[in-house]
Amino acid sequence: MYKQELQTNNKSKWINTREFIIVHHTGTKQGTIKWVLRTITVWNVSCHYVVDFNWDKYKIWSTNDILWHCWVSEWKEIKSMNFYSIWIEVIWWKWEEFPREQRVAVRELIQHLMKTFNIPKENVLRHADLTWDWSSEWILWDWKSKSRKTDISNLFWNHWFKNWKEYQESL
Repeated sequence: MYKQELQTNNKSKWINTREFIIVHHTGTKQGTIKWVLRTITVWNVSCHYVVDFNWDKYKIWSTNDILWHCWVSEWKEIKSMNFYSIWIEVIWWKWEEFPREQRVAVRELIQHLMKTFNIPKENVLRHADLTWDWSSEWILWDWKSKSRKTDISNLFWNHWFKNWKEYQESL
């Protein structure tokens, strides 16, 4: 299923409950698997899976591990979503449409993870869904800022579905 399984040290000693799947994208044209791995090392963040722009899938670390991908985060009453989530990083920039093959690869990965861990479709979320409150300014270190978390872009689902809710329902 994966082109390669890689590893990162950016993880926690606790066990991930794997109740959610969070989809995120890199938002940069420089994004390659090597770029993602370098960013993981430099910024001390991580993800469980990466789907490259050529739709190769990489497993970065075990889904048992809590990885640091979303700092301040909340979904409904749950805070610190890193403890409960499997993270998928999609390598793409946000101003161009995602390739169909990449969208299919992400969808297959999501459906595989849903089946494997019994995750309901309502628990497949965007990185943008995990915010505490709105900030009118874009401040890099303002972890509560919704402006920081705008992904995954609507260009990911817009040709198939009207909105993220329809995408979720289709899973």
